[in-house]
Amino acid sequence: SILTTSTSIDKAGNQGFAPYEQMGQGSREPTVDVYSLAASLYYVVTGTRPTTSFERKLLNQQLVPPQKLISQLSDRVNQAILYGMALEPGDRPSSVQKWLDLLAPQVQTNQIQTHQNTVAVQPLSEVGVYFSRLKELLAAENWKEADQETKNIIIRVAKQEEKGWLQSTDIENFPCAELQTLDQLWLKYSNGRFGFSVQKRIWQEMGGKVDLETESKLGDCLGWRKKGIWLSYSNLDFSQEAPLGHLPASPFLVWWRVSVGVVILFLSRTTACGI
Repeated sequence: SILTTSTSIDKAGNQGFAPYEQMGQGSREPTVDVYSLAASLYYVVTGTRPTTSFERKLLNQQLVPPQKLISQLSDRVNQAILYGMALEPGDRPSSVQKWLDLLAPQVQTNQIQTHQNTVAVQPLSEVGVYFSRLKELLAAENWKEADQETKNIIIRVAKQEEKGWLQSTDIENFPCAELQTLDQLWLKYSNGRFGFSVQKRIWQEMGGKVDLETESKLGDCLGWRKKGIWLSYSNLDFSQEAPLGHLPASPFLVWWRVSVGVVILFLSRTTACGI
């Protein structure tokens, strides 16, 4: 079994299967087991030892996605392994059962009531990204961590874990199902104040143009700019009282503000996806 494999490897002292917090701090949190199991599955399906957590943490070496080694590996298994092997404990599923659910998820649909209509949200996207942690953060009104988790999900969906950011072509081809799920969750837990569709509506009310002037005006309206200057991420308002459409923000302000019109390019994608 995977569990037996993980245990025997750990006893042999192979650091490729243990998270850095276990080796450095002796942690026994459930997320340690999640990492070890995901790393063991990585080895089982690829036949290659994964980059150790210390190499990733201290030497900034990247973990090669298993799907790059085994092209026929399903998106679901690939994403479950990467999610389970997230470098930081808080970025992994919180229990072994939640991680196993990524590999064999239960089929269920949650109904979300927004200020406009009722929509169905699948807990697992069509490419196997798990939205459970985002849902928990939003329910707790932990807006900043939810914003950062949204960015992490987008990176995983676009399969850009190695690069850590998206290009315009990644945005143009971003899957609609995942975009819709992200938007629906933000709408529900913010009572309709936050979400991509809220940002898109404000953009369209400004005329819906794709140019620098419109993007700047949008930034002013969303509270991302003050006195003509784009704010740093740390200066945003992570509260329920933030301006309408203020969040999500990290997908734009952390690593997408690299060229003219990138924010609006993403909002254009929401239009193509019918959001």
